[in-house]
Amino acid sequence: MEKIMQRLLGAQEILFYAMNEASSKHFLMVAEVEGYTTKTDWESGVFMLQKAHPILNKSIIVSGDNLIFSDLGDIKMPFNIGDLTPAFDLNQTIEQELEDGFQSDKGPLARIKLFYSTEKCVVIIAAHHSISDAMSSVHLLDDLLGVLSGKTIPAYQSQPSVDEYLEFSNEGLAAKINNQIKPGQPLPHEFAKHHLPANVDVLHFSEELTAKLGVSAKQQNTTVHGALQAAAALALKELTFESARPAYIMSPFSVRKEMNIGTDFGLFIDTKIVAVATASEIGFWNIARAATAELSDVHSPEFLKSSAEQLRGLIGYSDDLIQFIKDNFNFDIMLSNLGRLSFQHATSALKVNYIAGPFIISGFNNTQAIGAATYNGKLVLTNSSHYLVNGLLKAIEDKINEACAV
Repeated sequence: MEKIMQRLLGAQEILFYAMNEASSKHFLMVAEVEGYTTKTDWESGVFMLQKAHPILNKSIIVSGDNLIFSDLGDIKMPFNIGDLTPAFDLNQTIEQELEDGFQSDKGPLARIKLFYSTEKCVVIIAAHHSISDAMSSVHLLDDLLGVLSGKTIPAYQSQPSVDEYLEFSNEGLAAKINNQIKPGQPLPHEFAKHHLPANVDVLHFSEELTAKLGVSAKQQNTTVHGALQAAAALALKELTFESARPAYIMSPFSVRKEMNIGTDFGLFIDTKIVAVATASEIGFWNIARAATAELSDVHSPEFLKSSAEQLRGLIGYSDDLIQFIKDNFNFDIMLSNLGRLSFQHATSALKVNYIAGPFIISGFNNTQAIGAATYNGKLVLTNSSHYLVNGLLKAIEDKINEACAV
């Protein structure tokens, strides 16, 4: 394992660090793995993961006007094993894991929980958002499958922040944040003190509907993500809105291709918030096409540079962290669509039945975090929030069923 990587946090990493001090900002990916394994296999695999990925051996420390990823030495990443029994309640388990956050200055900042039986296991990967994105957890699971299958994980190199890739300096960027946060001490605001427990929902699309969605989106000159935005906006409006205002949807997207990042574990995303129409008379596919068009620039160098500059400016000049977050991250839905996933190390003897997530508590109000992951021809939708809108995922499925039937 590389022993260095005392690097400064970039703007997005600082943002998630700051948010985590206000309200836990970690996320979960959940998968069911089928095939014969032993508990010792899993323990060895998790140990190898931590050796291979430098960021899994870090905490975040304050150093003057900077935040730094700092080495932990030989501290093991938390790994707990429970039994997978008929009484196992997945949703309840996920809700408990969402309530159990990370203290940024006490690493490691990721953990794995396994619910084990000899022929089938449920694995939950939890990570502090400053060190990881959801696709990282997918790749980490793939690495874990490789170790379980007898393969060796190569040692990964330390990666720069997105800011460094864009040639920004992070020196002094955390000055304003460090003046407002005492590591390990929650920020004194009402949301942190008074909110409902985490609540989640999961919905598995049929293989038939998943296929129809892909075909219909292509025929309608849009994308699956555009269709999911339209369905989510229309469904949320019907269930909760008192007016026909648009739904504000944040979409995270990977910048791995732009940074030439492979399957490393780290935070390699950017985001954009789009106002998605909720007037049904506009038409489902018109709404989907418009939402897709609004995201057409996100991979351009101009957008990435501008987005980083804006976030860096906000972080660098904000004297009121809570108000800053409320003003700039006030959206209705965070829609994280991981697309069609694959696992290089899955085999007939060790296969993934499904993968779901990311599950995360996002925002300071009733924001709905929706995850979408398609594997083996089936889409899985997830919803997590302190203020879950009951029936939202089913309403999204109904909207897509109706649109694909036309």
